[in-house]
Amino acid sequence: DVQRYDMDVLSERGELCVRITGLTTRALKTQAEEVPTLNFYRPEWQASPLLESTSSIIQSLLIFSNDVQRVFTLKQALQMHQPNLLLIHVQPGEGYEILDQHHYQITFGKKSDYEQLFQALQQTYPAAQWNHIVDLWKNNTGTTDTTQSTTHLLTLTQVLLAHKVPAVHLLHLYFYVKDQLNMNEMNHGFAKSLRQEHPSYVYQVIGVDEKNFSSSNFQA
Repeated sequence: DVQRYDMDVLSERGELCVRITGLTTRALKTQAEEVPTLNFYRPEWQASPLLESTSSIIQSLLIFSNDVQRVFTLKQALQMHQPNLLLIHVQPGEGYEILDQHHYQITFGKKSDYEQLFQALQQTYPAAQWNHIVDLWKNNTGTTDTTQSTTHLLTLTQVLLAHKVPAVHLLHLYFYVKDQLNMNEMNHGFAKSLRQEHPSYVYQVIGVDEKNFSSSNFQA
């Protein structure tokens, strides 16, 4: 008898890697007096033309950072590998403002500014999903106060969910001083809790040494 199976192969994170549908198996029939043997089958692949992508999604990256020069350096490095990358830089300041086509300003932690930002991005770049985000922000004083950093992440997440941005991958980098206690456990906890409630929102919280931080580290 022929048995038919549908199979999904998942990663350790539960993400779908391979989907096989209609896999068929059949037991070999042998004569009663025959000695069972081990048989191997070799698949013969048939070439087929590549399907042209009909997706209109633009590869886009949203970077929150105080440091204009650092963002410029990262943009140059990333666009060497992805020339069509659409990169938007958001910096903290007093009130929402469009500084230029790829550069915005919002007030740190002010939800209405975040709302204006995403409304503008969705209107200006309707094909982009804005689900890849890098967070390099320090707070308004230039320090790494964890409470303000968590407030920023919480506000950003609320707006992402409100705008139904799918499958968000966010990298939150914080700068630490060597041999000092890591005070970003609150952000680690927030990222884990968010993943449990919204499995498609993957936040990574990573500490880096600011003195040794470079565009090559970022790409890695």
